[in-house]
Amino acid sequence: MNFQQMPSDEITRACFVSEPGNRFISCDYQSQESRLIASISRDKALIDLFNNGCGDAHSFVAKIAYPEIVGDCPIEEIKHKFHQQRQDAKKIE
Repeated sequence: MNFQQMPSDEITRACFVSEPGNRFISCDYQSQESRLIASISRDKALIDLFNNGCGDAHSFVAKIAYPEIVGDCPIEEIKHKFHQQRQDAKKIE
C-alpha cells in the first residue's frame, strides 16, 4: 500500500511512531497531480477551483460526473454526503 493511500485520520496516523531521536512528519500533497494537469491543460474550471474554491478536485469531478445523483449539493459537502461517487471520481480524474 502506498503511504498516501493510508487514512489521514488521527487514529491511523497515531499508529506511526518515530524512533527515539527522530521525528515523524505527515504531509498531504493535496492533489498536486490534478493541479499540474489543470495548469497544463488550462482547464479554467479546475484552475478556478484550486485558486478560489475549496480545492477538492475529487468532489468537483464527482459533481460533474454524477449530476443526477449529486444534484445541487455544494462541493464542500460532497465528501460526506456522496462518499462513493467521490471515490469513483478519483478514478475518473
